[in-house]
Amino acid sequence: MKSPSLRSPLNGRHPRVTAGFTLIELLAVIVIVAILFAILIPVLGKMRARANETKCVQNLRTIGTGIQLYANDNEGAIPSGFSIDAEGNPTQLWQNALEPYLELPKWSLRSRTVFQCPSAKGLPDGSTTVGGATTYGMNYWLGFRPPGSTPMTDRFLGIPDGRRLVLVMDQPLINKDYTTPASFSLSTERNAEYFRHNGKANVLWTDLSVSAATEEALTKDLGNLEKSLWRFR
Repeated sequence: MKSPSLRSPLNGRHPRVTAGFTLIELLAVIVIVAILFAILIPVLGKMRARANETKCVQNLRTIGTGIQLYANDNEGAIPSGFSIDAEGNPTQLWQNALEPYLELPKWSLRSRTVFQCPSAKGLPDGSTTVGGATTYGMNYWLGFRPPGSTPMTDRFLGIPDGRRLVLVMDQPLINKDYTTPASFSLSTERNAEYFRHNGKANVLWTDLSVSAATEEALTKDLGNLEKSLWRFR
C-alpha cells in the first residue's frame, strides 16, 4: 500500500514570494536622499567657488607675466590701461598690449578667458563691456592716458622703494578697462562683483605678486600719498 503523497497541489514547487518596498520605506529613502543633497549642494558650491578663485589667481599671474615682458621691452613702462584720442576714441586697451607677449591671438576666445574671472557676472544695469571684455581693471592712476595728459607714472622704476600699489584687480564686466576705489560704492551689485571672492578681490600688485584684499584694506589711507595702495603723488 502506497503512502499518501505529501506533494502540494503546486507539484512540489514553492510559491514565489515577491519582496517590495512599503510606502514608509520609500518615503524614508526619499528623505535620506533629500538630506544628502542639502548637505552636498553647499559643499559643491564652495568647491566650485574655490576652484574659480584659483583660476582667477592664475589669470592674474599670467597677466603679471605679460606686463613684466611688456615692461622689459619698453624701458620699464606699464601698459596703458585705456588710451583715448582727442575725439574720445579708444587707441589702446591694456589687454591688447599684452596679447603678443602672452602668445594669444587677438580677440580670440582663448585670449578672452585669460582676462575673465570665472566667478564674474554681468551687471543688471546692462553696462557690460563689448570692446574690452575683461573682468580685471588696471589701476587708473598707473595706466590711464587722457589725450594731452602726462601720466603720474608709467614706469615701475618710478614707484618708491618699499611701496606696493594695485596694478590690476578684479572688477565687474563693465564698460571700462581701468578701475578706482570710487567705483566700489556706485551700487550694491557692483560692489559685490568687485569683492566676489568671499568678500575679497584678487589683486595683482606692482611687485607682481597676487593676493586677495578686502574693500577696507583697499580704501584705507586713500588721501595719504605715503600709504595709499593706489597712488604716491
